[in-house]
Amino acid sequence: MKKNILKCLSLFVIFNAIMTTPLNVLADTIGTVDSTEQTQTEITNMVADAESMKTETTETVAFIGHEKSTESTSQMTPAENEGKQVATDNSATLKRTQTDQIQQSESIQSAEQQTRAPSVSASSQDYGLDFIVDANLYDSNGKVVKETTGNSNNSAKWDFNIPSGSNVKTGDTMTVDVPEIFIIQKSTTFDLFDSGNHVIGKASVDKDTKKIIITFTNYVEENNRTNITGSFSVFVLWDTSKIKNGANNTIDWGFKETSVYFKEVGPDTRLLTKSGRLSPDDDTLVKWTVTLNNGGLDITNAILEDFIGNSQTFMPETLSIIFFKSDGTVDRYESVNKTTADITYDNSSFKINFGNINNKIFIYYSTRATDGGASNFYSNSIQFTGDNIQQQALEAFTPETGAAGTGYTLTDLVVKKVWNDSDDQDGKRPENVEIQLYKDGEEEGSPVALESNNSWTTSFNNLDINAKYMAKEINVPDGYTENYNITIDSAGVGVTTITNSHTPEVTTIKGTKVWDDKNNQDDKRPESITVNLLGNGQVVESKEVTAINSWTYEFTDIPQYKDGEEIRYTVTEDEVSGYTTIIDGTTIINSYTPEKTSVTVTKAWEDGNNQDGLRPESIQVQLYADRIVVGEPMTLTESTDWTYTWTDLDQKASGEDVMYTVKEMTEVKGYTSVVDDTNKGNIIITNSHSPEVTTIKGTKVWDDKNNQDGKRPESITVNLLANGQVVESKEVTETDGWAYEFTDVPQYQDGEAIRYTVTEDEVSDYTTTIDGTTITNSYTPKKTSVTVTKAWDDGNNQDGLRPESIQVQLYADGEEIGEPISLTESMDWTYTWTDLDQKVSGEDIMYTVKEITKVKGYTTVINDSNKGNIIITNNHTPKPTDSGSDSKNSNSENLKIKHSNKSSVLPKTGEKTSLIPVLLGILLLGIVVFAIVKRKKSEH
Repeated sequence: MKKNILKCLSLFVIFNAIMTTPLNVLADTIGTVDSTEQTQTEITNMVADAESMKTETTETVAFIGHEKSTESTSQMTPAENEGKQVATDNSATLKRTQTDQIQQSESIQSAEQQTRAPSVSASSQDYGLDFIVDANLYDSNGKVVKETTGNSNNSAKWDFNIPSGSNVKTGDTMTVDVPEIFIIQKSTTFDLFDSGNHVIGKASVDKDTKKIIITFTNYVEENNRTNITGSFSVFVLWDTSKIKNGANNTIDWGFKETSVYFKEVGPDTRLLTKSGRLSPDDDTLVKWTVTLNNGGLDITNAILEDFIGNSQTFMPETLSIIFFKSDGTVDRYESVNKTTADITYDNSSFKINFGNINNKIFIYYSTRATDGGASNFYSNSIQFTGDNIQQQALEAFTPETGAAGTGYTLTDLVVKKVWNDSDDQDGKRPENVEIQLYKDGEEEGSPVALESNNSWTTSFNNLDINAKYMAKEINVPDGYTENYNITIDSAGVGVTTITNSHTPEVTTIKGTKVWDDKNNQDDKRPESITVNLLGNGQVVESKEVTAINSWTYEFTDIPQYKDGEEIRYTVTEDEVSGYTTIIDGTTIINSYTPEKTSVTVTKAWEDGNNQDGLRPESIQVQLYADRIVVGEPMTLTESTDWTYTWTDLDQKASGEDVMYTVKEMTEVKGYTSVVDDTNKGNIIITNSHSPEVTTIKGTKVWDDKNNQDGKRPESITVNLLANGQVVESKEVTETDGWAYEFTDVPQYQDGEAIRYTVTEDEVSDYTTTIDGTTITNSYTPKKTSVTVTKAWDDGNNQDGLRPESIQVQLYADGEEIGEPISLTESMDWTYTWTDLDQKVSGEDIMYTVKEITKVKGYTTVINDSNKGNIIITNNHTPKPTDSGSDSKNSNSENLKIKHSNKSSVLPKTGEKTSLIPVLLGILLLGIVVFAIVKRKKSEH
């Protein structure tokens, strides 16, 4: 019996040793086949999905909430979606997360042990982060977020471990700070469970302080004989003011740091999108947003049909439609009662026939929940058709609510007020205007005042990206028209520019020349006289007046205002010999009284309309007759139009004409004075002051690895803004060292220092950062990789000449890169160089690999036609063996398969067979033989 057992055992060991390698090979092969078949199945499914999108109707379901995306979208054309899988579902399950947690908590409580609500005493201890062992940001699929566009639901999650014997008391707390880069949408509370579903604490989340305070229940104090573990999370929003697009953004958890890369997002060209949200103030109000034709296609017979979901009723009075122009500005607003479209509706649906459209359209409306807000989220479906587009259909859901909170990514909106009124020439511009923000067609918050103190600009931050926002001016000034322009700046922020335009008012000045000379008795009257029109003391126009036009004059289409102040117009007359002049408004009376005359003086200011604020309120002038003072000095002010006329002056003295002059008696600091007294009827004293100027200098910095990819333009344009308005632009090139300078720019306006800033016209492929006057443009060069594989054509090392390792060297344009790399069998004779520059000086780099190990008895062939798979083949012809022909043919076939481009994995027939099982079998066989022989000898 023993003999038979030993024989069987020996045969089993030998059989196992012989079959081990072939079975391993077979298993590897089968695994490869399964993997290949699975990959082929996935490809087939993707093709089928792409083909299905070519049918008449495509339905996309997008969930918004815990595990759902924030927005439903339907792409522009099926071709754009080809190759992408589309997840479809025709139903949604309403979840009551908070209720489920409470029921679960109640079910695990036993009669022997009830969890008591904690009470915090003065001696309570806060453990801070002592029990936190890990933290990270997760997406709706439970995966750690590494990169994002910001358009997804995320939750911040903390893992905790309370070690046994931690002596935690009831009422002790654990306070966790939410990273500053996040925003919590609302404050909330919830029960904290451990991994065994026991309520171990009461969590309180404060959206303002961004703190989570967990107050421990008695369960921890009474059951801390073993470790207590678990996790908790809150839904968070990104604080866009702290986000940098196109870069890694650091998340500081207090005890560790992680990072998330924010990807740049291009313009929206989707044909149809829809999103919904619950009103924060009314649990029964659901607000919906639809966008059509974001790419601006020409669509004929465009029809939109919306189907209201369960537990809702349509509110037609909330329907608002915004039509846009091709430049992105608003064309018009329409409603259900005032529209150019054909609208039909009932409580459960509505249909809008737009006819032909060629620009984008936004639609906002609300539904009323008929279940009193009992559901956590609600659904609506929508369909969009046109004669020349594929029918679009999708379904959208509102976000779920719950104790743990939920959220979605926010964005920013900047509103700028621009005035087109000739610098407020007419003074009609108000001190401020009010801007109202509308969310999904309804007022959001209180109006915001724009004024010069805030540079007529405001921003609305942390807005819900799932909602549609519009800023409107609610008090357009009288005499102004408004125009809206909606753009996206280089940082991705929406900018609404509201331009108010006003055409300056003009006026007409009429007057008459009156002659008091007894009907020209002495024939002294001239054939014509010249009337001068002065605006604020400066001659702006002159006219010749004659008897042909009845000695009347008229100045037409002259500005009524300047710098917001009404222009004070006056008239003067060039001296008429032998006559004295009296001016009453616009009536000029010339009187002929022998030997009498008059002198008029006017003060003119050349100081940039008192730009630097140095002009005095008044000045004094003195009249001189043949250099002798006449009378007292006269005071000129703005109220006197800076003008005065001395009348009834003697024309002659001792038979000679009197020489009248006027001098300014007041010394005005910072001004120079020039007197023009060539015309005694219009002596003008001009005070001049050159406004102070300054120089703005700056530098352009390029952060693009010395233009490695050749993307840098030959020139850029820098704009100089004064108090937010572009006043000058300059082209900057490498020739001037990428430096710019704006010289002789005014330092003050209306006595106030001007605030200068600079901007730059967009530079394609670069991001722009402006620090003072330094403009930095950044561009990240592209990277590539190179993989090398060593192949052996040597009959599976039949002659044993193959070395244990070889070394290869990478070259870039013929230059060595890094150290040589060793390839061995344990690393499958393969190595990949990563993070390699793709270009240098704008040209592709030529990467090559050389084998630097000389392998005796082998010849080397390099196939580098594919940089992603460079193959170096070492060839050696083995010596003939007994099974030479078959072996060689077999190896040759294996090598052919191995070096093909297919991804199949070959059986490892060349692996070395382990000798240990064989030796064990031989040893056991020897023991059996020895036992048999010894037994026979003992019997004899």
